[in-house]
Amino acid sequence: MIQDECFVIAPIGEISDEKRKRTDQVFKYIIQKALAGKYQAVLAHKIGKPGKISMHIIEKLATVPMVIADLTDHNANVYYELALRHALNMPAVLLIEEDQKKNIPFDLKDMRVITYNLHDPAKIDNSAKELSVQIDSLENDPAMDWHIFPEGISLTLEPNGPENHKVLLGSLLIANRIRHELIEPYFEGLLDLASRNRKLKFNFQQLMRESARKEYLQRKKILWAFTNREYKDTVGRLFDDVESIIPQLVVAIASDDEEAIKKQLRKWRINNTRYLQTWVKQYEESILELNLNIDETPESPQEDGVQKQVARDSEFSEAVFE
Repeated sequence: MIQDECFVIAPIGEISDEKRKRTDQVFKYIIQKALAGKYQAVLAHKIGKPGKISMHIIEKLATVPMVIADLTDHNANVYYELALRHALNMPAVLLIEEDQKKNIPFDLKDMRVITYNLHDPAKIDNSAKELSVQIDSLENDPAMDWHIFPEGISLTLEPNGPENHKVLLGSLLIANRIRHELIEPYFEGLLDLASRNRKLKFNFQQLMRESARKEYLQRKKILWAFTNREYKDTVGRLFDDVESIIPQLVVAIASDDEEAIKKQLRKWRINNTRYLQTWVKQYEESILELNLNIDETPESPQEDGVQKQVARDSEFSEAVFE
């Protein structure tokens, strides 16, 4: 079973120093234990990608559904990475060595912080259990205190920006991610067919799971965000097309049919391009309205059985429109 990732930000240090040893122990005995059966834990220094590690870290912070930050030793890199995650208004669980909790910076004192003591087996077990419980709470109650900004404020998009702007910007992120993680890599030809099919299947499943979690990027919400009737109708037709493409792509992936896969991905590429073109027109229009101080923001539709927790994450979701 493929699991979503939980990215761990922590002091890294050199391979042989005590900070690295402590981070590896916390990862092994507390974090991995707490995440068992829920997430695949990933440490920054173990990202298996070529290129600049700093860019991979930023990518993870902006895309993974869960982050754990170890504040021990008040490492500058950890605080910087945590600040990026907070700016995205996305969930992060905080850890710190118990003797250092009293030194947590003022701005984080009101947030929940789990302590650990690697020299006490009982406390190690308790920390893992508490971490597991807190992650479950975040998943089941998106209104938990990781939403660090007041209602109506999102540094992810624009301070005090209208809700439909937030939905539009969130949809842009998922559209770009679908294009560059799912569609284009299949045509690059850098991998053999079997490897490309495995990568496509993995990315497709991951994006579909992430899509299902994002209420604010479901079809009804996206259409609501397009206030121009012409653009709304266009996006509605694009949704219809992708809702036809996806099941055909699923069948093609399951049968490893390269030509059928390429056929559906080409259709999705055209659809994705048209969505982005329509998005630009709508967003330019929305920005113009905002600059003219037109504050007639449409009232958000209510969705049955869904919490009114909209446009908080700029992460990615609902692949059903690209």
